[in-house]
Amino acid sequence: MSSFYIIGNGFDLHHNMKTDYKHYKEFLVNNYINICNDYEKCNYLHLNSNTNIWSDVEKELKLTCDDCLESKSDLYPNISDELTPGWNNIEIALESELKFFKPFVVDCFNEWISQINISDTRLFPEINNENYYLSFNYTETLEKLYNILGNRILHIHGKCGEELVFGCPYNNEEEIYEALVREYNDDEWYSLVYEPAIIKIYNCYKVASKKLKNQYLVLSKFIKNMKQRECLESVIVMGHSFNGVDMPYYEDIIIPLLKNENWVFYAYGKTNEELDQTEKRIRKFTEENGIYRFNIQEW
Repeated sequence: MSSFYIIGNGFDLHHNMKTDYKHYKEFLVNNYINICNDYEKCNYLHLNSNTNIWSDVEKELKLTCDDCLESKSDLYPNISDELTPGWNNIEIALESELKFFKPFVVDCFNEWISQINISDTRLFPEINNENYYLSFNYTETLEKLYNILGNRILHIHGKCGEELVFGCPYNNEEEIYEALVREYNDDEWYSLVYEPAIIKIYNCYKVASKKLKNQYLVLSKFIKNMKQRECLESVIVMGHSFNGVDMPYYEDIIIPLLKNENWVFYAYGKTNEELDQTEKRIRKFTEENGIYRFNIQEW
């Protein structure tokens, strides 16, 4: 008998690892303060400065594209000036304001992941090679701390040293590109003024696009292959928020394949009130998704 573990950031935090957004921000402040400042000052993101929740950070990585261009109307080139009309004024301004995007989402993020110290304390003896693991974490805690074999783990968004899937699931670079082209391509000087700026926006969307459906096939295969090999004892959720940006994985793949199994949810709260809220959220999730065999454990 094997169990299927769904592991989220709470699992690493429970091992006292510094993997919250506040820890990434500290890394940026200490090493790339300009990237951090440019991100927090960006007028085209709706940021919640109080959040430490990764799903909230990812939701916010969505530019208000109309504002990007409409706010630059005063930079439209002066056509009457034959020498310096300023054809690329808008492009230059956007480049300055959005230059943080790729470092924040890719370069600095990857560097931070690579330097996270993995705990040296094994807290869960039941985490072993008899089970299978779906990890939403980029760290190799399972491999390095619990010696779990790679063929028993699916890092759905990649892991340290690989190309990582990080960003907003609502970013579709092709859709936004087509929408902006439709809106601005009637301009007489479109190819000189607006097209380069639109490409800047397109590239930001592309690097911060978390296309969940691209991972559906590999996730479905992983679960089906596991069920063919093993008789499942339970599905165990440890430290993963199933009501955030990753909820479609549950709705479209995990629940349809596993809802009739016995589920175990590990619930955490800093206070009794927080713990009660977590348990209410779990019960609502099970009710809405037809999961009738479950229990909740505090950790």
